[in-house]
Amino acid sequence: MEGYGRKIYRAEFMKFLIYSRASNDETRDHLETLYNTKSLTNQQKYQQLHDRIDLLGMKLKNYYEWVDKYYIPSL
Repeated sequence: MEGYGRKIYRAEFMKFLIYSRASNDETRDHLETLYNTKSLTNQQKYQQLHDRIDLLGMKLKNYYEWVDKYYIPSL
């Protein structure tokens, strides 16, 4: 995960969690572009990948919220 080595610095760790979510969103956008431009024509594969990207996005969001609420860095 991005920023894992910086987890002792809470603000830095949270910044990289935001980067991870943004990268996931960009990946979804690229997938949608591939499908809309017919570069990816298999609808089943598109939907499978889209669902997995959305699930990862929810997990990243939940993790970010958990870190924001409970995480205390330790050295």
